[in-house]
Amino acid sequence: KKIVSMLETVRDNAPRAPSAAKAQHAIGRTYESKKSKANQAITAYQDVVDNYPRSLYAPEAQYKIGQLLTMGASKGNQDNSNLDRAQHAFEDLHQSYPNSKRAADAATKIAEIRSREIQRNFDIAEFYFKKEQNNSAAVYYREVVRKTTGGPLHDRAKVRLSIGCALLAAVSLTFFDLFIQRWAPAWGP
Repeated sequence: KKIVSMLETVRDNAPRAPSAAKAQHAIGRTYESKKSKANQAITAYQDVVDNYPRSLYAPEAQYKIGQLLTMGASKGNQDNSNLDRAQHAFEDLHQSYPNSKRAADAATKIAEIRSREIQRNFDIAEFYFKKEQNNSAAVYYREVVRKTTGGPLHDRAKVRLSIGCALLAAVSLTFFDLFIQRWAPAWGP
């Protein structure tokens, strides 16, 4: 608490000086070092990006935001909102600071997040497939196929979609056969 207060004083005494961005970034690092203060760290880093976008600390702060959000998603955030926000943070970094040393790291993180999302969609599809809820499974398999151009998950999703279509066709034909058997005699020759 004392360290943050001192850093805030440094920042507030010369809000346009380079030391202000450095102090604000240090506030973020201070909060980040305390595991329970991740949200305060994100807010502090966002202040660097918002208030000192041209400083040398802004790209690093933007990267830290994405990193903290990714860690939050890894700790069991089921709605994946942190992962979505992390992806946006890395995309913002890549777009706003393309020549920074963190831009390449951000591109790598974006690819990792997209890969996790594809795997998650496939896992959900498999869950529905095993529960014989083929329509629900198909939604997620289609998403995997849409977001990939090849690879094992793409191929497996296409096979599952083919199986689902074949099963649907088989069920439709069976229903049609039963319908004909039941009602055709009543129609006469």
